[in-house]
Amino acid sequence: MLKPVIAAWRDRQVALLLFLICLIVYNANGRAITSGDTFAARYQPFALWKDHTLLLDPVEALTAQGREPPTDRLERPPAPPTGSCRRTTDTWGRSIP
Repeated sequence: MLKPVIAAWRDRQVALLLFLICLIVYNANGRAITSGDTFAARYQPFALWKDHTLLLDPVEALTAQGREPPTDRLERPPAPPTGSCRRTTDTWGRSIP
């Protein structure tokens, strides 16, 4: 009865040791990896969760990180009229009846 308890404890110790070794190797250089697109990627799940969109417009203030948002970007195209989502041509440009 004592052997399964000892084996389970030993498995936990080995798992903890492996986790700590991986953590040390991962953080070995002590620097954070910085890039401009990581802020947008960090906040995109919140835009998807809260506003159900992949666009970053709802979280623009967060993703700008204090910078002024660009003013020369293109406006969002208008939504297509209802019922016009049906394809009228195939891959080669031929008309679909």
